Amino acid sequence: MKKLMLLILIITFILSCNTTEPPQPEKTIKLELEDASSIEAWIKITTSNFQFPTTVTLKKNNVVEQTISLLTQD
Repeated sequence: MKKLMLLILIITFILSCNTTEPPQPEKTIKLELEDASSIEAWIKITTSNFQFPTTVTLKKNNVVEQTISLLTQD
């Protein structure tokens, strides 16, 4: 009888374990146009949930325009 109870307890414990990893926070990036002239533009980049250092690639019409290395959150 004790062996049966122990077996039921072990099976219940094994089946009740949640082995699913929690979802990773979504990475977001926000671009804001700060100022523009006839040949230049100043863009503010705001990120969240990125691991630094990271690289951001700016594209225009699917062509790489600029690659920026972000070292810190500032």
